[in-house]
Amino acid sequence: MSISYLWDSAIERALALEVRRGVGEANSRQIRYVDAPNVGWIRAYKSLKPKRGVDYLDIPNKCKVDLIEQTETDKLKIDVFRLAESTSQFRTGTVLTAFWIDGKTQLSTVGEHSPAVKLVLDLEKRQLLFNGEVLAPAFTAPPPGSNHSQLAPSDPGKPYSILKPSIHERGRAYGPLATTWFRIETYASDVWTNDGIDGNGKSHKKGGRVTDRYVHCGSASWGCATVGQAGGSGAAAYSAWLPVYQLLIGSRSTSREDLVGHLEVVAGGAQ
Repeated sequence: MSISYLWDSAIERALALEVRRGVGEANSRQIRYVDAPNVGWIRAYKSLKPKRGVDYLDIPNKCKVDLIEQTETDKLKIDVFRLAESTSQFRTGTVLTAFWIDGKTQLSTVGEHSPAVKLVLDLEKRQLLFNGEVLAPAFTAPPPGSNHSQLAPSDPGKPYSILKPSIHERGRAYGPLATTWFRIETYASDVWTNDGIDGNGKSHKKGGRVTDRYVHCGSASWGCATVGQAGGSGAAAYSAWLPVYQLLIGSRSTSREDLVGHLEVVAGGAQ
């Protein structure tokens, strides 16, 4: 029996189970959380059909899922689950599958989310603060030869939004958890001096929303909230990043599904 056949059969059975029990039967659900503390992501698949290749998605640590079924053969075990929350790429309800690794599932019963957090980036002191305490060194700077600017101070009472993470391989040079970047949602008038094209190739008018800035680990910033020291060592940046990552990865807003927190950017003297 091919892995492809087993995989697609598992998905078909899982979908049939979903139809029979009904989406609204919350009591029958087996809530789990992606458990990837050392690598940050697990690879989940929609199907394995040779004609179109592998159809997969990287799911971030702490993502909430609904375990539907566990399929086992002599050679492998598979978890079949449904996303119980959206990711940066897939919507809630998407059915996916994931291999067990070294005989262990990549899902856990532990991982309940905490409320959305508020961080403060002090531009003068180059520090990121949480609850009035210094969390990590951080800075923002404009990239050379670009019409981006650095992150401007946010308006009083209107912090920027920190959104759910996406995976960025360029962060791997710092460490495995540095591939997790949290998108920042700002107003275009805060980061653009003129109408223009953002880093994702999207056209924006002044005053619209822009989401091409990130909270991320690094020693160079392209107008992002970069955790580390400008021009500093990669090891130091990664060490500074870990508490920021741990704070954000399990945070969720109860009022907006894609929100994990807020970022207030101040010119200096944050308390």
